[in-house]
Amino acid sequence: MKNLEPTTCSPALHELCLKQGATSCPICAWTDAHAVTKDRDPKTPRIVILQHPQEPKESLGSAWMAPRLYPKWMDLKVGLSRKSISQLIDLETSPKDWAVVYPKSTDAFHERGFTLFQPKGKPPIQDTEQLEILKKLKGFVFLDGTWAQSKTLWWRNPWVLKSLRLSLHSKAPSRYGVLRKEPNKAYLSTLESIAHLEGILGFEDVAKNLTEGFEEIVKAHPVRKGRPSSTRRN
Repeated sequence: MKNLEPTTCSPALHELCLKQGATSCPICAWTDAHAVTKDRDPKTPRIVILQHPQEPKESLGSAWMAPRLYPKWMDLKVGLSRKSISQLIDLETSPKDWAVVYPKSTDAFHERGFTLFQPKGKPPIQDTEQLEILKKLKGFVFLDGTWAQSKTLWWRNPWVLKSLRLSLHSKAPSRYGVLRKEPNKAYLSTLESIAHLEGILGFEDVAKNLTEGFEEIVKAHPVRKGRPSSTRRN
């Protein structure tokens, strides 16, 4: 039996790569070569991924790569709920300074690539103020799992209703292609979503690195015949 330790990528993906006959894991090698270990630029917002406990078993999952590539400002936490956003990020903060990335089917597409929504009961954010407010936020929370699991995370964490909600709009479909079906052609995987957001914020080098990393994950999976796997977001 092949030794699966140590791994740089997710264990499920690591095992898949070795099962295909590789003497070493190409995803581990790619991630090691492209990891950025320098300290976070103060202008760069934090990225925190709250992952459903059932998600780490997925070889097609992509969220794990973000903190491996950018360990100084991207974090992944596994669990169903946290009492507050401060508990989630291990730092005292206010939910109003953060946005939770969670698209809804009723969200209208916008050419700027995103829409920010105020918590319920507050006036909507004007189009002219959207980008300015986005860039002032301290960080973003991504809910990772299937779409059903992401919905569970949304309702199990009441503090998300006190944060801004961010809906991302992509002109191009997910690079998952036939490997995984998305419920909406504008919806992306978690890693693609983070890359999309970084591009909007002006961090093109980060967006490019994350996008190329996602492409490496997709390339590691042979195209499946028949129907794609269940509708997912990871």
